[in-house]
Amino acid sequence: MATLWQHFTAAFKRENYARMAGRATLAEYWSCMLFALLFGCIPLGIIVVGCVACLVSQAAGVVMLAVGALALLFYVFYTALPMLAVYVRRLHDVGWSGWWIAVQYGIVAIMAVLEIGIFLHFQIEFALDTTQIPFMTIGELFALAQDFQAFQPAWFKLCCTIADPALSLLGIFLLILTLLPGGPDNRYGPRP
Repeated sequence: MATLWQHFTAAFKRENYARMAGRATLAEYWSCMLFALLFGCIPLGIIVVGCVACLVSQAAGVVMLAVGALALLFYVFYTALPMLAVYVRRLHDVGWSGWWIAVQYGIVAIMAVLEIGIFLHFQIEFALDTTQIPFMTIGELFALAQDFQAFQPAWFKLCCTIADPALSLLGIFLLILTLLPGGPDNRYGPRP
């Protein structure tokens, strides 16, 4: 019986790093998620320390923020593919296609692109200087967010009204699938 750590390290080995074929057990999937979350807290902690350090010394804080952001960026790029692969294999274990993940992330990507496009249009329309956003007070940021919310077109608000609950339901559905025990041999391979 493999330990949680062995399951996690197995996901990052050359033969499993981007392997979407096959199946992953409950223990393999959830140990990968556990350690990914724990190790992800390290660069986030550096960023939080950098934010606090900005209150004492802006130069030291900015350096800490930059180090934390670079560490987080490296961590995300290094772990994204193996974590996606084990997620797909986990869905395969319960007999579902990994393409459901693409549906989930596709909706998120489309909504993000629309949101960025609308924000850029908002920025141009109101000649917004985004370099001033980090130096705004909480009240000014709240007013800016309200202005942006009022600026959003009705069709985008309708898309959000439909996409938000759909993403929530899809996310809950996929979470439930990852909690199910693996079944017998299926089209994705023999039981692990």
